[in-house]
Amino acid sequence: MKGAGRAGRLTRLDDAGRSRLKEALKKGAGAWGFTTHLWTMERIARVIKRVCGVTYHPRHVGRIMRGLGWSRQRPVRRAVERDEATIVEWGKYRWVEIKKNSAA
Repeated sequence: MKGAGRAGRLTRLDDAGRSRLKEALKKGAGAWGFTTHLWTMERIARVIKRVCGVTYHPRHVGRIMRGLGWSRQRPVRRAVERDEATIVEWGKYRWVEIKKNSAA
C-alpha cells in the first residue's frame, strides 16, 4: 500500500526556479538595479518575482534562502577613512606605552 505522500502545500518555487534564483543572486544586487550590494529579504523577494514569477512575503524568503544553503550575514561596518597601517602601528607602539604607564 502506498503512503499518502507529502503533507502540506506544495512549493511554488520548483527546482528549476531555485536554480535560476541562485544564478540571479550570484550576479549581485547591483545587477538588479539596487543602489547597494547588500541583499535584503525584500530585495530577494523582488528578484524571485522577476525571475520566477512567484510572489513571496519577505519573511518567508529567509526559509527559501536557508533551503538553498545561504545564511543571514551582516556587513562589517567600518569607516571608509580607516587606515589599517596606522591602527597596527598604534597597537604595536602606542598601546604598549599606555599599558606600561597604567600599570605603574
